Amino acid sequence: MQMNEMNKNAQYVCEEDEIDLIELFAVIWKRKLFIIVIVFIVSLATVIGTLMMDNIYSSKAVLKPSAQDSSKLSSLMGSFGGIASLAGIDIGGSSDNIYFSMENLLNNQEFISEIVKKYKLEPEIFADDYEKIKSDEGFLKNYKYFVFKAVKEVVSLSQDKKSNFITLGVEHKNPEFAKKLVDILMLELSEKIKANELENINEKIANFKREIDEASDITLKTKLAEVVSSLVQSKVLSKAQKYYGFTIISEPYVPDLKDKVKPKRSLICVVAFVTSFMFAIFLVFILEFFKNIPEEKKRIFQGKTNEVN
Repeated sequence: MQMNEMNKNAQYVCEEDEIDLIELFAVIWKRKLFIIVIVFIVSLATVIGTLMMDNIYSSKAVLKPSAQDSSKLSSLMGSFGGIASLAGIDIGGSSDNIYFSMENLLNNQEFISEIVKKYKLEPEIFADDYEKIKSDEGFLKNYKYFVFKAVKEVVSLSQDKKSNFITLGVEHKNPEFAKKLVDILMLELSEKIKANELENINEKIANFKREIDEASDITLKTKLAEVVSSLVQSKVLSKAQKYYGFTIISEPYVPDLKDKVKPKRSLICVVAFVTSFMFAIFLVFILEFFKNIPEEKKRIFQGKTNEVN
């Protein structure tokens, strides 16, 4: 008898804990106007907000890293062992070296701020805010930081692992400026990498010339002179190139006004609608829960009173 009562109590508790879908739907239906208002307000605010957002356009250049032709230097080095390495020679530059050089320069605050100042890009980088901040003491004091941060937000650099092609891109609300900044960055990156490489070559030439002066063997002097000659040729070729370290596969262009990349207004509106609908339903259940608390307390109190009686 006692076991039967326990089973009945357990069954009653399970039935009480089960979610009644009809009851939940009834709560939603009862509060449907509240849900509609919430969804409408959020959706309307989202539509207005997205319409006020600036269109963002993207201009990109696809670059092919061009490693130096080092076959002649390699054969010369192999012919006299480790003397060249002792003199400081380092053969060629891989596509990864070019990419990492570009990446390091784009992460260099000094390099970026110099470019912006050289081409007077502040009004375009900061757009409408420039008139407000150009005389601000905080901006002037931390000029390099703010310029670097603003440029980093619009510039992207990536490399395809299969083809090794490098993509340099700029996203900005002004499509003409996006293309302009890509052109400037390509030129300045090339010039900086070239300057660093020429400095490296000059150092190598100086090292080899010292080795030639100190060497007593005529054969060794001849081979070292051939290496120096190859380095001089590499130096001349470097100076002759407009873009050092890469060739342009795809030129940057001014994107069409309809060719925006941001914002994705339709996606934002759909997400806002779904999110607001779910939030409204959740809010309805919360309100219903707090509304039923006094009734639940009253029922429990009445139950206890009956037990006492």
